[in-house]
Amino acid sequence: MMYILLPLAGGGWVGVSCSDWDDHYETSTSQGNGLTLWQQMQQEPQLSDFCQVLEQTKVFRMHRKTAISYADLMDGGQSFTVVAPKNGTFNRDSLLRLVQTNQGDSVVEKFFVLNHISRSATSLRSTGGDKTQLLLLNGKHVSIDATEIQGVAISGPNRHAKNGVLHIAERPLPYDYNLYEALCDIPEMAGIGGFLRQYEED
Repeated sequence: MMYILLPLAGGGWVGVSCSDWDDHYETSTSQGNGLTLWQQMQQEPQLSDFCQVLEQTKVFRMHRKTAISYADLMDGGQSFTVVAPKNGTFNRDSLLRLVQTNQGDSVVEKFFVLNHISRSATSLRSTGGDKTQLLLLNGKHVSIDATEIQGVAISGPNRHAKNGVLHIAERPLPYDYNLYEALCDIPEMAGIGGFLRQYEED
């Protein structure tokens, strides 16, 4: 049995077992081609770099790294939307080096992996020129329309799997820093960020 980390509406996180969650939220295998999101991504040669990052990045629960990878989650019964950037559009080797440490893994999880995954299955469709919003697992909202997500062209939209929807993107989605994140995480602001982090509590 695996345990995973889930966001709560009022902030914070809760851990639940995969089997309990899957029993309640398992999607019908009649959807899509009968493959999971993970199986579908593995069949796309242009997504091999993204797959490697998902395999190596572990889920954090209560600020601790678990043994569960994001590949495990994408191969389970929970429903997700995945926006997967093509090979060669991000620095795979740098991300894989980072995930070898707990702090680096947490950075990759927040700023890269969770910035490309949303809860539930969302297809791109014509909205009459209007953009709608997609909530990512890191809490960021991104705009979507029939051809783009947050201004990034989607070359392979609406690849339906039995546990969600895969969209193949021409490049990674931009990370939208809030003011606190900018002060703490942008190198040019390291002095101010270090001062602010003194007051953080787990």
